[in-house]
Amino acid sequence: MANTNYYEHLDDFGSLTYNNGTYDNPERIECVIKDGIMPRDVKRIFKHCNHEYNKRYYFLSESEQEIYQFFPNKDGGFISSVYGRIPKGGKSIIFYIIPDSDDGIHKETHYRDNIIMSKNLLN
Repeated sequence: MANTNYYEHLDDFGSLTYNNGTYDNPERIECVIKDGIMPRDVKRIFKHCNHEYNKRYYFLSESEQEIYQFFPNKDGGFISSVYGRIPKGGKSIIFYIIPDSDDGIHKETHYRDNIIMSKNLLN
């Protein structure tokens, strides 16, 4: 578990919780993230432009030029790479992430945020 100093920015991860109860009676439990499931240099994304990320946990790795979504659980959680693509004729990867303003209920408007992994972002 991540009580070591594996992650360079562990102190900046904030609270990573999961629901151990039911939908009607949630019991939020703090997750201890496992060492090694993401690169050492990951940084948590809390805000980008006007979008906030407190319900969904996204991490950016400069060394891998990748964004990961973290899913906490009692076993230390797991990750999934966020979908990204390079547009035709482009050089930078565009990642598509879901902000807190999208409650996940099917409706006409879905809020999405695009983060472009460019040299400006990484510097």
